[in-house]
Amino acid sequence: MTRLSPEELRRMQNKARFWNERIRDIEQMPEGEKRDSVLAQACFDRARAAARLAQRGGDGRAMRDLAMLLTTWAEQQEKAHIRRHTQ
Repeated sequence: MTRLSPEELRRMQNKARFWNERIRDIEQMPEGEKRDSVLAQACFDRARAAARLAQRGGDGRAMRDLAMLLTTWAEQQEKAHIRRHTQ
C-alpha cells in the first residue's frame, strides 16, 4: 500500500468537502420528492466519481461493484413493491 502524497491527500479532502457541502445544501431544501430526487442524483454522482477514481487507481472492478450494489437495492425495492400490492 502506498501513502498519498500531501497534494493527493489535500485533493481527496477537497472532494470530500465538496460532496459533503453539496449534500448539506440539498438537505436544507424544502422537503419533498424533488429534494429527495436531487439528493439521490447527488449521491449517485458521488458514487460514480468514487468508482471512476478507483478505476484510475487500478481497481478494475469498481464500476461493476457499484452497479451490483445498485442492482441489489433496485431488486429489493421491486420485490417490496410487489409484496405490498399482492397481499
